[in-house]
Order: sequence, then structure tokens, then C-alpha cells
Amino acid sequence: IFNKSIYCDQLLSPSLTNICYMYFVQNGDYSVCEKINDVYIKKSCELSKQINLIMQQQNLTNSSYGGWFVEWIMYLICEF
Repeated sequence: IFNKSIYCDQLLSPSLTNICYMYFVQNGDYSVCEKINDVYIKKSCELSKQINLIMQQQNLTNSSYGGWFVEWIMYLICEF
């Protein structure tokens, strides 16, 4: 259940649906970004996707930063 984003669609609350999708984003599945209906959360998703692409281009991974960098960016975005 935790590896299939299709279950997010079945949630009745749009807020819970967005939170569900962010679980997948935090685990590297950016295909759900287009499904997010909250403007700010969608921007957060897209930014996370861009950060991940930059890290790949620089041959960096989340593990090389201990995962803290992307988590910190996501925290900052969600606070605004």
C-alpha cells in the first residue's frame, strides 16, 4: 500500500491527498507532482524535482548529504 500512489486518489480530503502525494515525493517519485491540487505544495514538489535533477547532474545523492539537504528544503517550502 505504501508504494502505490493510486491510493492517494481515493482519499476524500484534498488536504490528505496532497499529504499522501508528498510521501511519494519525499521518496523520489516526482510523477505525482501533476496530481497535487494545492498550488504551494505543487511548487514544493516541482522544486524538489529540480533539486534532485541538479544533484544527479552533480553526481550527488540524498545519501551523500545524509538526506538532510532535501528534507531541509522541503521543510522551508512547507513553512511558507
